[in-house]
Amino acid sequence: MTGVSAGTLNGAALAIFPQGAEKEYVDFSMDLWKNIKASDIFKYWPGGIATGIIGLAPSLLNNDPLRQLLTKIMEGKTVER
Repeated sequence: MTGVSAGTLNGAALAIFPQGAEKEYVDFSMDLWKNIKASDIFKYWPGGIATGIIGLAPSLLNNDPLRQLLTKIMEGKTVER
């Protein structure tokens, strides 16, 4: 399983549950998606999207919050798949 942007949460969540623990994966993922906010995934660069459009930032949006969330999800966990 792979994902782009916020979809990486699905892959990360699946990776920490071994085969046979699909129900636990679904429960974990549902709880995650029910409680997630846009601010958990991205924030605007200073100057907004225009900063990225005109090339003053590496992308349209700053995805550091997503990186922090993935780090928190994976912290102390073993990749099982």
